[in-house]
Amino acid sequence: MKFLSINTYHIDKLGDAAKATAKLNANPPDGYKLLAIYSCLANPFPGVELPPGTMVTVSVVESDNAESLASATLEMTLTGVNVNRIPVMEIPTGEVEETVEKLKM
Repeated sequence: MKFLSINTYHIDKLGDAAKATAKLNANPPDGYKLLAIYSCLANPFPGVELPPGTMVTVSVVESDNAESLASATLEMTLTGVNVNRIPVMEIPTGEVEETVEKLKM
């Protein structure tokens, strides 16, 4: 299953967050895979005031089981990163209508 991961942390934790990410990527839990990671260059939440010095990264991860997702989340949380995981479903370009029809019960 794929997840959108929105991570926030204070810029003072950037080094710790980078080390934890590198460690996680070098030795991910079984069933966990980082597909992409992005660093936001502006506040991605219009109308939400983030504390000064807040960094936001967004990543797409895949996890086969709850244990691998929890393990990866814990690794980042221990460095002071707030991790928010949102389950997502990939819809191929041009297949929105077909996907909606498949999802109707």
